[in-house]
Amino acid sequence: MRVAAVVARGPVRDRILSDRGAESMYVSDVLQAAALDVVTQRGWHAHLRHLGRQLRARRDLLVESLAEHVPDAQLDHVPRGGLHLWVRLPEGTDAERLTRDCEAEGVLIAPGTEWFPAEPAGAYVRLNYSGPAPERFPDGARVIAAALARQAGAV
Repeated sequence: MRVAAVVARGPVRDRILSDRGAESMYVSDVLQAAALDVVTQRGWHAHLRHLGRQLRARRDLLVESLAEHVPDAQLDHVPRGGLHLWVRLPEGTDAERLTRDCEAEGVLIAPGTEWFPAEPAGAYVRLNYSGPAPERFPDGARVIAAALARQAGAV
C-alpha cells in the first residue's frame, strides 16, 4: 500500500521530513542489489563492448552526416565516448530559433545554452546520437542545414 499524502505538524512532521530527506539521499537496498546483480553477470562486459561499438558507429554516422550536409557547423571535438556531439553554429545563429524550426520539421535538437553555467562562447546545439533510427541522421542533418539557411536568409 502506498500513502499518497500525509498531514502532520510538530515533532511528527519534523521526523517524517527528516526520514524522507535521509531516504532520498540513498538508493534503496533493493535497487542496489538489483544493480549489483546486473553488473556482475558474465555478459555485462560483453554488453558494454557491444554498446560501445554501436555508439561509436552512430557517432561516426552523425559526424559524417553533419560534414556532408551542414558544412557551416563546426565540430571542434569528437568525443571518445558519451551520447552527444556539441556543434558550434555559424556566427549570428539563433540556436533557440533553430531548435524550434528543426522541431517543426520533426528533428529534435537541444540548444546549448541550457548547459553553460555562464554566457556561452557562441551558438551551440547538442545532438544526441544514442536514440533510435540512426539511419535518419542524414535526413536530420539536411533539416538542420535547411533551417540554418533560412535563418541566414539564403533560402
